[in-house]
Amino acid sequence: MEGLQINAIPSFLLARILMQLHAIPPGDNPDLINILTAGLRQYGSTSDVNAFLDYCCTLTQKDVPWIWTYYEINNDMDWDLANHKKPQEIVGMRFLLASETARRNVQLIRYGRNKVLDPKCYHIYQDRILPIDQLLYDTLDYFKQEKSSVDSLVEELIELRLEQFARDKFLFQQESNVLDNTTYQLMGALMARYDSTASNGSLSDSWCLYLRDYVESDGNLWRIIVNDSEHTASTEQALADIRGICYESILPSEFSKEYRPIYLFYINQDKLLSSPDEEHITLDDYTFDDEDGYLDNTQPTNVEEDESCMHCVM
Repeated sequence: MEGLQINAIPSFLLARILMQLHAIPPGDNPDLINILTAGLRQYGSTSDVNAFLDYCCTLTQKDVPWIWTYYEINNDMDWDLANHKKPQEIVGMRFLLASETARRNVQLIRYGRNKVLDPKCYHIYQDRILPIDQLLYDTLDYFKQEKSSVDSLVEELIELRLEQFARDKFLFQQESNVLDNTTYQLMGALMARYDSTASNGSLSDSWCLYLRDYVESDGNLWRIIVNDSEHTASTEQALADIRGICYESILPSEFSKEYRPIYLFYINQDKLLSSPDEEHITLDDYTFDDEDGYLDNTQPTNVEEDESCMHCVM
């Protein structure tokens, strides 16, 4: 995020990131305004969003560990870094997209080890994933059912291929032990205008935020927030906008062509679906109530006592 300072990001967008993307743990009455003010005082003049979010998290003084991992993506190979097993369970992953090409490989879901497939062990036919060993066994069964005489050489070749499959599968399973076994959902993207560097991101429309909506939908809608306006888009449209290229025959919107993704937020699906009785993320934690006003970037504000939303404090 070189050339862009955190204190140029509208406070209401930062507040949504902190609460609705769970950069800080959800609580009954988080002191959001003072947390945000302290974070901006400490890191507002920098471009280190990751340090800002981690600092705000420490200010919540929660007993429950709330740990994120962070990756900087400069090229396509950097995405693989996130596949490695984490030393402990994490809330989610943040990605700084440091190059224009990195956005093209953004995924809606980053699957854990149980979803990783070795291309040596399967074949794709008509969008179906077919294990190679099953194809080979089916071939032998077909010959037997048709009462065809199987050439001994053909049968030997099939047996050799099955042995090779067993070796490939074993090696892949061994390698998979170092991979993360958690599934992560893309929940948000902080976007900046291409021309925002010249103004240090200080213009009113320099920033926008894409948020996945689990309140008005089952996650198939996104809220796009810029200035004081908000509109919705389908998941397919949101991913096309974030990638900047066509996705499932859907082109990026005209609005999105002015913006590039800076930060992505993926959340641990296990925590997302945890029991509400636990100190974990749940679908009910996602609220998108309209704000009564925007937060000030630098000074704490006295807030009248009212029945504010316990999650977004707005």
